[in-house]
Amino acid sequence: MPIDHFHKFLTSAQQEEITLEAAHARLTHFAGRPWLFFPEFSAYVTSFVNAMRNPVAVAPVDASLPLSQYFIKSSHNTYLTGNQFSSKSSIDAYILPLLAGCRSVEIDVLDYKNEPYVYHGYTFTSRIPFKLVLQVIRKYAFVTSDFPLTLSLETHCKAPQQIKMAQYMRDVLGELLVTESLDAEVMDLPSPEQLSRRILIKNKAAAAHDPNSTRPLPDAERHHSAQSSSDGTNSSMPEAKGGPSSSILSKKVKFVSDLAQLNVYHQGSRLPKLPRSSDSPDLGPFQPHFDQIFSLPENKLASYQNDFDRLVRITSTNIIRTFPKYTRVFSGNYNPLSFWAVGSQMVALNYQSFDFHTQMNQALFHPGNRAGYLLKPD
Repeated sequence: MPIDHFHKFLTSAQQEEITLEAAHARLTHFAGRPWLFFPEFSAYVTSFVNAMRNPVAVAPVDASLPLSQYFIKSSHNTYLTGNQFSSKSSIDAYILPLLAGCRSVEIDVLDYKNEPYVYHGYTFTSRIPFKLVLQVIRKYAFVTSDFPLTLSLETHCKAPQQIKMAQYMRDVLGELLVTESLDAEVMDLPSPEQLSRRILIKNKAAAAHDPNSTRPLPDAERHHSAQSSSDGTNSSMPEAKGGPSSSILSKKVKFVSDLAQLNVYHQGSRLPKLPRSSDSPDLGPFQPHFDQIFSLPENKLASYQNDFDRLVRITSTNIIRTFPKYTRVFSGNYNPLSFWAVGSQMVALNYQSFDFHTQMNQALFHPGNRAGYLLKPD
């Protein structure tokens, strides 16, 4: 959409009194140039820039605390344009959430024609090249917010494609990609301020017994891995999303060192059963390492409802990411409020639906900016 069409939309469709010069300035501020692709126009129409009333003035977000101290605006199965079973996968589907201030987007990666491709495994969704997705993400990652962006990877690829994934991320994302710890001596997550305009990778942690993993696992993670094994699961398995494909996608995946070493601050791990105690938030022998991140479907986290105090304690140091259960085939969403209440930082929603719960999420992150980070209350 060129600037003259945009100006006509503002004056005719929205009945705004605005000059062509002012429209040019608004569009350039929003998109970085005086024209829009259609997904960008959709993002503008639903953004706070286009609110019926002026955005409220707010103080800048305090960005000096560890990442675990923030709610982070997050998207689930970002690549899809509609339902979870047969809709189109599109690079455009990443543009809208990024322009809306999302600071965590999801990428499901599977083998296809000897390349890593992005799609919902064993469904009828279409496929897009992983490298193309990275190119779009690099372009739009920091248009509306300088705060760090997390790429939440669901990796179901064999070793050759994992090596390509790692190389593509290094080549395409370049200096934006976090490839090593900012300070190996600090046992805490860095702050949004320290990670300004940087991209983090969240992926499943390599198994403790995986010879391809170069990362020495801390004691807490070794304990966690052993506990997972005792439950009949394997810590190197992808996070099962349920549905007809879950049993297939949950087969063991070994992570090669090229890919595993990019999980600098987000080691995807399983949350074990917590010790039962009525009067103490103590976590018992489970003491998570600061770089472990726990991903849970909405119904799984709900099963921890009697462990409210312990979940709050975990989220004081570690990130918990929640996502819709697999039965939400039509891309509906769950109520995020109860998950925010226990401190879950990444409450990932289906941005394919602008339903009531998506609007709740938008309201939480509203106050006058699109930073995508909100400091949690004390």
